[in-house]
Amino acid sequence: MSSVQFVKDLKRGRVAEEYVAGMFRFNGAHVQEAPDTNFPDYDLKINGHTVEVKYDWLAEKTGNLCLELEALWHSRAEWLAIVTDNPRTVYLTPLQEALRLAQAWPIKKEVGEFSLVAALIPKADFIARLNPQVLTV
Repeated sequence: MSSVQFVKDLKRGRVAEEYVAGMFRFNGAHVQEAPDTNFPDYDLKINGHTVEVKYDWLAEKTGNLCLELEALWHSRAEWLAIVTDNPRTVYLTPLQEALRLAQAWPIKKEVGEFSLVAALIPKADFIARLNPQVLTV
């Protein structure tokens, strides 16, 4: 049985997926949601390219982007879309490049209810090192 926190995080993630899908649909892209399973290989398919969507609701408070290593290892997506708030922003970068940065990043912490290892990367460093597409509405 899923914990209350897991269900809450799943809902937050779904909102982020819907936001990214809507943003791309608004701009004329063909968007498909992943099959409805607990652990799909990706979250969205946009114009044939797979995307993993992560919602970092603490990024604006901490100034860091939290990249959970296990989630990135598990994903089969080509792209990583990280959604943050205030203003709502999407950072879009190749997933494997984000994974390499996260693995090499010296500051890691156990996060979430399952204490998964994550790299805590300042947003400015993430942008400088990966040069992601930054999307806002």
